[in-house]
Formats: sequence, C-alpha cells, structure tokens
Amino acid sequence: MSSNIEEAFALECFNIGLGSCKNVKLSWIYDVEPIIDKILRNNNEKAYRINYYKETQTIEIKMVTREFISSHFDLQSKAEYILPVSINKESNKFSLPMSYHVLCCILLELYLSQNNKDESFLDWPTLKVEASYEDVSGNKYKRSMNLKPKVIDVKKIKNDMEPCARGWFEVSL
Repeated sequence: MSSNIEEAFALECFNIGLGSCKNVKLSWIYDVEPIIDKILRNNNEKAYRINYYKETQTIEIKMVTREFISSHFDLQSKAEYILPVSINKESNKFSLPMSYHVLCCILLELYLSQNNKDESFLDWPTLKVEASYEDVSGNKYKRSMNLKPKVIDVKKIKNDMEPCARGWFEVSL
C-alpha cells in the first residue's frame, strides 16, 4: 500500500488495446449533498462546519481539531496518452476526487465516535467515472462505469489523524 494518499486512493488504468490512446479525460460524478446532509445531521459535537457552494463547485470544511479545508471539486483527471500494456506494463493512476476522500473520512470518524455503530455511515455514494479518449487515428471513444464502495473493515490507527477503511469498489457499466 502506498504511503501517498493520492496514489493509494486512485483508479489504476491499463490500455489493453493494440495502440496508444491519447487525450484521455476522466470526469468524476457523485452526489455530494446527501453526504453533507448526513454529516451535518449527525454532527453532535459540532466538530464539522461545512459550506457547499454548488454554483462554484467549492466546498469549505472547518474541523474543530484540524485546519480549515477549502477546495474546488477535483472532478477532472487527464493524461496526454496511455501506452498499450504490450509496451508499458505499469498502470496509469488517476486520483479519485480528494473532496470525496475527505467527506468519506468524516463519515468514518462519525461512525467510530458512535457507541452503537450505524452501518449506514459506511454506505458511501457511488462514484461515476466517464472516460473519453482518442485512438492514434483520431477516432473518439467514450466509456462510463459506476464504482460503488464496499467497506469491510474500519480502524483508527494510534497517532494517525485519519481513520482507515479497507474494502473494494463494485464496478458496473
């Protein structure tokens, strides 16, 4: 497992075609409002203040125990090209949205703070990814898939700022 959270929380892509693909663009889509609503409804200690600005796609999160986080939603990933696996066996990693990661970490913290663990805190929203790319001849392609997280284990590691969850993504087209 990578110590770099952006690498660890990433979609690994391989080009299994015969030729290179170019102008690769990934768009991430997820419904942020239910996550924010759940956090604010269960924010008994008032540990989190969240402002979401739909028009500018910006989120501000103030945590009592940590610094202020403000960012635009990172919903686009790009690569100039991806070589086929016959040439390059290494995967191309596309970071999942950090905004999604931060909000799911807050859900984990709320889950761990409960006496009677409410499993719905581990039911995270589906991430939809839409990929577009071109082949070497300039033909354009689009693909999309849904990634539904399935959490199997949650723990808080001593001296670590964030809780840790293990699981996988169920993929559907």
